[in-house]
Order: sequence, then C-alpha cells, then structure tokens
Amino acid sequence: MKERKILLIRWHDATSYGEEWQSNGKFKPVDTLTVGFLMKETKKRITVCQSYADNKQINQVLTIPRGCILSIVELKYEVL
Repeated sequence: MKERKILLIRWHDATSYGEEWQSNGKFKPVDTLTVGFLMKETKKRITVCQSYADNKQINQVLTIPRGCILSIVELKYEVL
C-alpha cells in the first residue's frame, strides 16, 4: 500500500445560520482543523481523505480551496 502524507490543515470554513430569522450580527467563517491523508494537491485546492485502502477505495473525501487555508502541518507516522 502506498504511504501518503498526513496533513493537519487549519482553514476557514463557510458558515450557515439555519432557516430561522437571525439578528444582523457579525457573521464570519469558522476556524476549522482537519486531519487527513493527502490525495491531490494543486495551486487552487488540496484534497484529503479520512481513509484509504489497498484496493484503491477512499472514504470521507474533502477538498479545501487554497484561499481558505490558514496553515498546513505534515504529521509524521510509521506504518507497523
């Protein structure tokens, strides 16, 4: 099985405030932390997944636009 980088990504996620009326307050993106296996990286986005298998299937895929990313840290691991 191909080893993949594991990333800790800090990013701003969009926010939704439900179906009810809201006060006209200061709405802002949510500061979010995501950990995942790096699947694809381009100039515009990074795609990670929660799990991947040796039969090339992946699970819980998330693509984050680079403009939303605040920081990226590569986490080190060892496959036993």
